[in-house]
Amino acid sequence: MALLWYREADKALAEVQRSLALAPSSAEGLLTLAHILICNGSAAAAIDVIDAYKRLDPFHPDLALYFLAEARISLGQFDEAVAVLKQRLERNPNSETSYALLAACYGHLGRFAESRAAWAEVMRIAPDFSIERRRRILPFRNPDDFERRVEGLRIAGLPV
Repeated sequence: MALLWYREADKALAEVQRSLALAPSSAEGLLTLAHILICNGSAAAAIDVIDAYKRLDPFHPDLALYFLAEARISLGQFDEAVAVLKQRLERNPNSETSYALLAACYGHLGRFAESRAAWAEVMRIAPDFSIERRRRILPFRNPDDFERRVEGLRIAGLPV
C-alpha cells in the first residue's frame, strides 16, 4: 500500500501479486489488490477481486464495501454504488468519504435533494472536508477517475 500512496502503482501491483503468489488465500492481499486495481483504472477486475475477498471473509470490514462502491463509480454504475454505500453507512454511519461518494452518485443520477442531504452529512461529520485535499492525496493513476466523482457533485450544484 505504501508504494501505491507514493504513486508507484506498477511496483505496488507487482508486490501485491508477489504476496498473493505466496499466500493466495490472503484476504488482506486481495483487498489490497482491489484497491490498487481501482486506483490503476481496472475497476472491473477489482470487483472480481472484491467478490473473491468477500467469499474468504464473509464478515468483511466495511472498507471492502467502500472499495466496491469506488469500483462501481469508476464504471459509471451509480445505482449499484448507491446500494453499496448505503450498506457501508449502515455499518459505519460516520464515514464522511462514503457520504461524499453518495452525494456524487446522487448528482450523476439527477437526485439533487438526496445529493445535498448526503453532502450535509459530510459537512456535519467533517466540517473541514476538502475535495482539493482528496484530489491531492488519492493515488488515482488517471485523474479523470477522480474527476468523475467531482462531476457528480458539480451536477448537483454542490460547492467543489
